[in-house]
Amino acid sequence: MAIKDIIDEINESATSEAQSILAEAKAEAKSMMDKAKTEGEEHLKKELEMASKDAQMLTNTFESQARLQKNQRLLYAKEELIQQVLDKARSELASDNSDQYKEFVKKGVESGIKMMGSPLTVEIVRPADESLVASIPGVTVDRTSSVDGPDAPLREQNLGGVVLKASDGRSMDMTLKGTMERMMPQLRATAAEQLFG
Repeated sequence: MAIKDIIDEINESATSEAQSILAEAKAEAKSMMDKAKTEGEEHLKKELEMASKDAQMLTNTFESQARLQKNQRLLYAKEELIQQVLDKARSELASDNSDQYKEFVKKGVESGIKMMGSPLTVEIVRPADESLVASIPGVTVDRTSSVDGPDAPLREQNLGGVVLKASDGRSMDMTLKGTMERMMPQLRATAAEQLFG
């Protein structure tokens, strides 16, 4: 399945779920607004004899609080949906073995060579990436920290990609997880734009 198809599927699923969450949040917010308005009107009747001006201020306060709560719930629902989209993308990236993924790994290593020089030692995240990385001149695959070693659970969390290490101790995280973390503000903005327009 191509990345575009995956993204389209994520967008369709997320849009449907967003509409459902937003509908629930709007219904709950309307109920809260109705309740707050009712409470405000009852309080207004009691206080009208003493000071109608004070009663109106209280009604306005209740309505403002209800609007604030509604907006907070809508925002929370949107944040939850964005997080679900990003979690689904993260999950799908963990098993991606497309040509785009291979190009990502290759360009990451080549970029590291340009920035840090060669030779570089490369820690791979997925065993299948070893042959791809080993074919790039100027790199050595670090087999002492293999994906099956004691750090394997940490590597699985990185989703794919590589960690580059120069002989002078510098390192560069070119894992999918590291890349997603660096791009998270942009990814969140893109997900929000796709989901909510």
